[in-house]
Amino acid sequence: MLIELHPMPKHHGPGRGQLRGFMSSPEFDQEKFYAYLRQCPTPHAQEFHCHFFPSLPSTNTTLAQLLRQGAPSGTVVIAGEQSAGRGQRGRVWESLPGGLYLSLGLALSPDQGAWLTLWSAWGIATVLQRQGIPLQLKWPNDLILGGQKLGGILTETYTWGPQQWAVVGVGVNWENPVPAMGINLRSFLPPDRGSLAAGLSLEWLAALVVQGVVLGHHVGEHSDPAEFFQVYQGLLMSSP
Repeated sequence: MLIELHPMPKHHGPGRGQLRGFMSSPEFDQEKFYAYLRQCPTPHAQEFHCHFFPSLPSTNTTLAQLLRQGAPSGTVVIAGEQSAGRGQRGRVWESLPGGLYLSLGLALSPDQGAWLTLWSAWGIATVLQRQGIPLQLKWPNDLILGGQKLGGILTETYTWGPQQWAVVGVGVNWENPVPAMGINLRSFLPPDRGSLAAGLSLEWLAALVVQGVVLGHHVGEHSDPAEFFQVYQGLLMSSP
């Protein structure tokens, strides 16, 4: 299916109350990210609008501001690092340079909010498994690789006017330093990945994560809840 991609317009300076992103950066090549998205199959056409910031307090907070200002569904916010990243139950998510810190905004239908985390976790795990990465899940939102934590998901919902919005925040250890119980993906992947060797980049990982969230949302909203939960449980390290 067609993925419509919209480069962020160049700014001559942010107006009052507006947020400013960047077309390119040594840390993140937006055009490469778009190129990988074009290669990622999705269940339906989806427009993506990417904003990259070298540093933010929180990608979720920034994305919520953009959505409230009128940004469309499919808006992506990526930061090179976060100074106030959040995990589940208000935990601090350490967000050092070298990791992937991404939030995706999607329009929601009523009563979908409770499923967002499970849909997103299942979708990301499924997409990465298709790349040969044996990702598992730990209830409800941890991404586990080789028994160690690779990343996590924080979903938040907002309502402005008649529309409900999902903000899906994903943090994945790419080549950043990690604590003893963590792992980064670069250290796990062998140097030679055959046809994927040229694709080992932060932009490649970001495109896969976006694809996974969109896939999980699509499959979840078109599935019987009980049947989806069984499929989700199949990726768990252990049942909740």
